[in-house]
Amino acid sequence: MAMWRNDVRHMLLVAGLASLCSLPLHSLAQESSDPGADAAGEETAEVSGTPSSAPLPVGNLQPVVATASTDAAVDERSNGVVRGVLRAEQEAVLASNVSSRIIAMPFREGDSFDSDAELVKFDCSRFEAQLRGARAQANAASRDAEVQRELLSMGAGGRADADIALFKASQGRADAQAIESQMQGCSIRAPFAGSVVEPMVHQNETPAANEPLIHIVSDGALELQMVVPSCWLAWLTDGATFHFRVDETGDMLQAEVRRMSAAVDPVSQTVKVISRVLEVPEGVLPGMSGSVYWLEGDTQPGDIQGCHSESAA
Repeated sequence: MAMWRNDVRHMLLVAGLASLCSLPLHSLAQESSDPGADAAGEETAEVSGTPSSAPLPVGNLQPVVATASTDAAVDERSNGVVRGVLRAEQEAVLASNVSSRIIAMPFREGDSFDSDAELVKFDCSRFEAQLRGARAQANAASRDAEVQRELLSMGAGGRADADIALFKASQGRADAQAIESQMQGCSIRAPFAGSVVEPMVHQNETPAANEPLIHIVSDGALELQMVVPSCWLAWLTDGATFHFRVDETGDMLQAEVRRMSAAVDPVSQTVKVISRVLEVPEGVLPGMSGSVYWLEGDTQPGDIQGCHSESAA
């Protein structure tokens, strides 16, 4: 009897669920709504001052922010305005093949220096002692080679002994030259006149061989690097002039195209253009960025908007 009752209950539960699933969704919404609750909600909205409104359909929602930013980027490039970064014409991170204690590093961050100025000096007393020993061995081997040559000329020595002595003398001189070449790393000198961007080690430290020691940039003229649409190559050639406004200082600089990248990026359809800034005002430094403009007297650009439309299509 108990099993029969459970079966009946199960059948009634299934029938009730089936009847609920057969009802339309809007019928369920209307039946579940409470008029009293709606009236209370309207009264609450009127008291709080917030007008009640129906929710927007999902199909009307658009990515406004993304669309606006994309349109702004298109408009900016269509008007011929691109971004650029100033770089020094010469830049280097210097290192040394010597691993020894630094005894002098006279220039600090931001200091200027002349060409061939000593930027880093190592304690190379160990190499100096090795060089003296190598030179002494080379001199001894050379003297022995002379004796063997004299003995050979008198018939008192053999040809093999004379040749071996000569080879040892050559080896001694080569060992001394190798130490001299290594000692050239005991003093790091500036390859050009410029300024210190960042010292990467400090005095009295012992860096490993070939570890970066100091970052320097050249003084004077600057280069301007920018990425432009590849279709601009139809009119933006070597020697083309334009202006560049620096964001940090507000200066308007004149630049001239010097060279371009050897290949075009096929994905973005852009190419890197490197120009030379003709006159650099005081206070304009490498690393500053800004926007490129074409003013009166500059090389007149082609149909930039039409070029962009064709590339976008």
